[in-house]
Amino acid sequence: MRYFQEFINSYPKADPLLLSGAYSGIADCHSQKKEYAQAADSYLQAASKIKDDLVIPNLLLSAAQSYAYANQVDKAKQLYDRIIREYPNSKVVAQARLELAELSVQKS
Repeated sequence: MRYFQEFINSYPKADPLLLSGAYSGIADCHSQKKEYAQAADSYLQAASKIKDDLVIPNLLLSAAQSYAYANQVDKAKQLYDRIIREYPNSKVVAQARLELAELSVQKS
């Protein structure tokens, strides 16, 4: 995690895809440490660095899943809804719909 953060600090104007990858790496590290809320926040930072509609939905899905693991269900639902609404042709829409339905059933 330290090296990803050092890259971000040292090269704040690097290629957006590289910055996104560094934030995603930080998110993965947080996730491995079961720091799910921090992981979700880092996935969102990764998504904010790029404009690639193929990658963003995947990062948003990872963020939503992390929020769900952190018991921040409302934030997870908002991200699942965002994926479905803003990226209807993405390959992760089906997964977002499924996980959103599971969260809705769990809360009932």
